[in-house]
Amino acid sequence: MEYSELSKTDLMGLLAQAYQVLSDKKEREDQIATINRRVHQTLNKPVGFQGVLKWGIPAAAFLIVHVIVYSVLGIGVGIISGGFAAYYAYNYSSGKKDKALAKEKVAQYRQLASKAKNELEIYQSSDAFIDSLDFLLPEMKDIYAVAALYNILNSGRADNWKEAINKYDTEIHRFRQEQNQQEIINNQKQQMMNAEQNNILLNRVTTSIGAQNAMIATQIAQIDNINKTTTSIGSDINAIKNR
Repeated sequence: MEYSELSKTDLMGLLAQAYQVLSDKKEREDQIATINRRVHQTLNKPVGFQGVLKWGIPAAAFLIVHVIVYSVLGIGVGIISGGFAAYYAYNYSSGKKDKALAKEKVAQYRQLASKAKNELEIYQSSDAFIDSLDFLLPEMKDIYAVAALYNILNSGRADNWKEAINKYDTEIHRFRQEQNQQEIINNQKQQMMNAEQNNILLNRVTTSIGAQNAMIATQIAQIDNINKTTTSIGSDINAIKNR
């Protein structure tokens, strides 16, 4: 089929159909991503108590139960009862039960993710999916490109397939140029900030050196004064001796 010969209405119909199948694909991909996020959150969720409480709670449970049972049934039964109490308390404080539940959840999530991936692969391999995207260039087989092409035709910026593709290429090129320019601007801003920070540090060092030089100059002046005083005293002593 020569798509360049199709009317704008027919082209928009093809693009609408392509958008629908790509939307279905994206929905499945988002579902898989959501499941993977839940797996990550479940695996990284803290369970149980940390530090002293992890062992402090079982120890406290042992002592309390042991003392109570010991006072009634004797030391042997008290130790056994305290041991059971400590065991169950440790399962609670260490989050053993929560870990088991988390492990079960992760297994269920991964099973769902595997099922969703299989369904996505089957969907992408179906004739309906492939045929709906057959008229698109490889770099245009995504939902955003299809939406852009549809908008170009719908807004009257193009009247046929060739014009739509050329317009799309032009807009993508301009968009990438703007992105590159923005990246250059951001890099320049970062370099200016770094240079400014370096200047601040340099000024601080210069100020510190200046202060040190001033202090040294003051100390030298004090030493000169001491030397002058010492010389004057020496002269007075010699004058007294010569009398």
